[in-house]
Amino acid sequence: ASEQDSKANTGIERLAFYASHVRTLVWHYNYDSSCLRKYSVEEFLQWLSQSTPPGLQLFPHLRLLKFAEDEENYDVLYHFLPAPALEELHLNANALAAEPIFKNLPQYCPRLRSLRLTGPSNSRRFPHPVFKAKIVFPLSSICLSQFDSHDFLTMDAVQALSVIPSLRHLRIALSTRAQQSVPLANKPFLQSLETLRIFTPHLNDATLALVKALSSPCLRAFELVVRARSSDQLNEQLVASHAVALSEAPFKRALRSVTFFLKYETPATPGGDIGIRVIQPLLRCEGLLTLQVFAQNIVLDMAACQFIASAFSHLEMFAFADNYGNDVQGGVIIAGPFAAVRAAPLEGLLAITKACRRLRSLHISVRIESPEQLVIEDAAVLPTIVRGNILPRYESEEKDIELRHLMGTYLGKLLPRWPLSRSVTVHG
Repeated sequence: ASEQDSKANTGIERLAFYASHVRTLVWHYNYDSSCLRKYSVEEFLQWLSQSTPPGLQLFPHLRLLKFAEDEENYDVLYHFLPAPALEELHLNANALAAEPIFKNLPQYCPRLRSLRLTGPSNSRRFPHPVFKAKIVFPLSSICLSQFDSHDFLTMDAVQALSVIPSLRHLRIALSTRAQQSVPLANKPFLQSLETLRIFTPHLNDATLALVKALSSPCLRAFELVVRARSSDQLNEQLVASHAVALSEAPFKRALRSVTFFLKYETPATPGGDIGIRVIQPLLRCEGLLTLQVFAQNIVLDMAACQFIASAFSHLEMFAFADNYGNDVQGGVIIAGPFAAVRAAPLEGLLAITKACRRLRSLHISVRIESPEQLVIEDAAVLPTIVRGNILPRYESEEKDIELRHLMGTYLGKLLPRWPLSRSVTVHG
């Protein structure tokens, strides 16, 4: 027995020596792998539990830990803790698994600055349990600067996080269930925030109250992602009211980037048109450089293009499009019916390129009717654009064959530095 103990001590000492030099560690389960069997992992962890002397910190200099496990095996995490130097922690824990971890984080990881709940939740329960205030409250004693959550938080949980004075970056999925208390606009709320991303299944008075309550004077990037089922959960008026709140916020002069990602589960949602009313209030945000709106039922007529050209000529990045590749939570946006009718006229594109001479990225849909339109105006040529998508929408499929090549040549002259290979041709 003493010989076995001696070997175990030698093994743990050797492991501790190498572990003390580790700065980044990734633990990701894949027990179906041909090179790793679950019982092998369990044997190793059992040996580790029996051999590790009390008080030994295996990873005293660990800075980054990315940890993903099944719910029933989440105790594995404690083999890597305490980690006194840990600054960034990624977990796929659901709310129930996270609760005991959060209680110990202030003691185990006193230097933690970034906490990312990566999802998808490791819970087999559906719907996944939400993060409530009592679960996240222990985090208020850590000097976190970044908090991300893929799983939903209640409004009370957001308010619990808001008392962290060091919190600079927040990305959350927000549960907007009824009968939740909302933050008050006359009290400090996320007062040091610099970037905010909110994902929610619908907009309502609660989401509006959250935006109105933001008291940070230095918020520079705001992103709102909505994935709704009907127009009473997401419509132009609701989005515009949130834009008004941004334009009246204490950070309106600090704001540099606003993105609205607006998706209906059913593309042909009645009453779901999104027009420039959702961005008009943002004219008061004088420092805005990036403005992006993505929705299936975007409407961009000539008057709207002229407004954009006159009101937002200072922008460096602009998108008002019915197409978007893939958002982690929002999904893919694909143009709804009658896309050509809703698209900007070619003259509208020219109005924007003539006025917005600082643009480096442009993403809009353009309606093309005939080859006679494709006449280059020297004043409209914009060499600053290096990325984005110009999405031609053809009213007639017959003309598509004739216009496709001509349109590519036209865009190559209008936007000489624009990557033509990234353009997408879609039939209206």
